[in-house]
Amino acid sequence: MPEVAINIGDKKFTVTCQPGEESALEFAAGLLNDEASYLISQIGQLSEQKLLLMSALMLA
Repeated sequence: MPEVAINIGDKKFTVTCQPGEESALEFAAGLLNDEASYLISQIGQLSEQKLLLMSALMLA
């Protein structure tokens, strides 16, 4: 399975996906990263868990 390196906020992650889904994963990670960056700029540094949760909820 392909591995894709993504950045969310200031954290780096390596995730696996099905073959052919790499670009969709990178796109989704980009959306999540945009929300995380916005939160960091407005609120300041958050725990990794809160940052990911709040970013995902903003996209929902």
